[in-house]
Amino acid sequence: KTESSEVVSESVKCGSTPPKILTKEEQAKLEIESGKICFKVLQNRPQDATDEELEMLIILKNIFAKQLPKMPKDYIVRLVFDPRHQSMALVKGGIPVGGVCYRSYPTQQFAEIAFCAITATEQVKGYGTLLMNHLKEHVKQEGIRFFLTYADNYAIGYFKKQGFSTVLEMPREQWVGYIKEYDGGTLMECYVHPNMDFVDSTGMLRRQRQVILDRVRTISKAHIGRPGLPESLFKTISSDSKSGEAGREIVDLARVLGLAEAGWDLDKLTADLQASRAERDKNLQQALLAIWRKVKDHKSSWCFREPVDVEKVSDYLSIIKHPIDLRTMKERLDSGTHYRSRGQLKADMDLMVDNAMQYNDANTTYYKAASELKPYIKVQFDTTFN
Repeated sequence: KTESSEVVSESVKCGSTPPKILTKEEQAKLEIESGKICFKVLQNRPQDATDEELEMLIILKNIFAKQLPKMPKDYIVRLVFDPRHQSMALVKGGIPVGGVCYRSYPTQQFAEIAFCAITATEQVKGYGTLLMNHLKEHVKQEGIRFFLTYADNYAIGYFKKQGFSTVLEMPREQWVGYIKEYDGGTLMECYVHPNMDFVDSTGMLRRQRQVILDRVRTISKAHIGRPGLPESLFKTISSDSKSGEAGREIVDLARVLGLAEAGWDLDKLTADLQASRAERDKNLQQALLAIWRKVKDHKSSWCFREPVDVEKVSDYLSIIKHPIDLRTMKERLDSGTHYRSRGQLKADMDLMVDNAMQYNDANTTYYKAASELKPYIKVQFDTTFN
């Protein structure tokens, strides 16, 4: 039996194996292992292309045409059936449901992707990533080290997820003159690392993560689970809350197992919180003062810079119950403690212009000044805090 400070709850021990949650790519891999889906490399070879391969190419052509409506259909047909192009098809139930059409340049060690699409009913299943990973693994065996493609605005996000970048590392002389440049497209590149197992990329990342976690555990106790606070303590807190003494039982954080071992120090924590709060308050006051200055400098603020002279305007206080002006706001700002939030200053400024619009007729200069200043105040708060 260990001491209380080292108690490890077996039910919450982080070292135990949690239920495995499969990614979409891992779920798709299970479909491969069960034979539900497979991959085929297709090519219109005039001498030995089979009827089945040609039928699959036709289906792929139709998928590209439907999923890439901005691409000319005759252009799609020409490239898909060009003997120099190949297509890797993702086949499900014997029928292609997606694919990538590409052309390899073995002497230059790169391949250009022309089309990439998954049929609408099979999207959001991880097939796009799985297809691209299998294609990388396939061309890697042929000595291909780079992929190039021209992506439109809709495809850039997908290709970035597959490891493509708009920053090209391949020497320009290696590809220029081999591929056609397209207007309106963004040239993207992906390096095909020869030592990377693209088909098992998710598993590789999982194993790398586990290695890091195992090493962290050798220098940290974060994986050690400890008993929670006793139920009796929560009952005490609940009963004390009625008398306004809630929380008195857990003032001493040292009683919470594991906090001291994790490096928590109540005095240091309190000091850090106070410093953080002071910095936050300082930044808030500076921002509020900047807004006040902009409002004061506005051409329509002339009638709000000083309090209303109630001796000259004898009925003012009988109509306006909460007078406010820019000078009073400045005094409150100078105190450094009155405005604890941006909403408080915003409320005062809104009240100021609303008072003017309530007291004065719509055709007066005071009313017009207030109506001009009101939207300006809103803009200043929106641009400062959003």
